[in-house]
Amino acid sequence: MVGYHEPLDVVAEALNLPDLTELINWTPLLDYTIPGLPAEAGYAVAGLVGILIILGIGFLLSKIVGRT
Repeated sequence: MVGYHEPLDVVAEALNLPDLTELINWTPLLDYTIPGLPAEAGYAVAGLVGILIILGIGFLLSKIVGRT
């Protein structure tokens, strides 16, 4: 969903609220993009990275729970 606008962002723009995203909400994959990649490719890669992180956390938790 490249180019999708979050509903809260739309409301914030309508109310002319300042964009504080860069100041208070830093993340390496901001807006599901990878710097240097086209938007579509960055979106796909960011999604895969997120999936791998969740699978890794699940794997580690299963190993920890399996020991007890």
